[in-house]
Amino acid sequence: MMEENTSTRFKETTFKEFLLLLKSFWLELWNFWYLIVLIGFVGGIISVWQVWDKPPEYSAKLTFMVDDENGNGGVGGISGLLGAIGIGGGGGGKYNLKKIIELGRSRKIVSMTLFEKIEINDRKDFIANHIIDIFHYHKSWEKNIMELKNFYFQHENIDSFTRLESKVLKGLVSRFNGNPKQGIPGMVKQNFSDDTGILSISVTTPSEGLSLEVPNVLYEKLSSYYIEKSISKKNRTYKILKQKVDSIQNVINTS
Repeated sequence: MMEENTSTRFKETTFKEFLLLLKSFWLELWNFWYLIVLIGFVGGIISVWQVWDKPPEYSAKLTFMVDDENGNGGVGGISGLLGAIGIGGGGGGKYNLKKIIELGRSRKIVSMTLFEKIEINDRKDFIANHIIDIFHYHKSWEKNIMELKNFYFQHENIDSFTRLESKVLKGLVSRFNGNPKQGIPGMVKQNFSDDTGILSISVTTPSEGLSLEVPNVLYEKLSSYYIEKSISKKNRTYKILKQKVDSIQNVINTS
């Protein structure tokens, strides 16, 4: 019983000492109230400055569906297109929607988008060059890569790009899609809905004009590339069938 009483008194004493210590600390701290106010004021100013100094961001979103003459969920015929550029086809539904997103993120489609000319602030230029200006690439290049100090793309013939031009293009593709490993946020997000099959292209940049134009250009390049490949595939099928018909007709004529 004595041990229990001793233990209880010890706990009570320890708690009282803690309260006294806390009170003493608070009184000591209050002696420097002006420092607390000053630190709070400076912190508030810094927070306001950070918000004020941060450039505004503009977002735009475009939604669409992929229609297909086969009528199997709206995306069945795209498998052949995906296989034609090495992404792979097969399957359907959700699988193909994912593949369409991959197509939209592919270097080929992104490069086609980057080298479309649009007008921003009364200046018509490649989207790639607008991105270089809007994201202040020259400031970084001046510090690290002097040969890129005044760099802009002068042409769109990717096959004839120099090593330096290819390096810049690779960096812009990373900016376009994002690169988590390098800590680069993507300016373009492409997603789809499992329930509706609707795909979306969302763009966020410090430029209202760029944000509005890029979704339309990307969709146009994705759509035109699909149509071009589809027509090309049908033409090849037609030529093969025509050759077979001609061969059969020749056999009939000679018999």
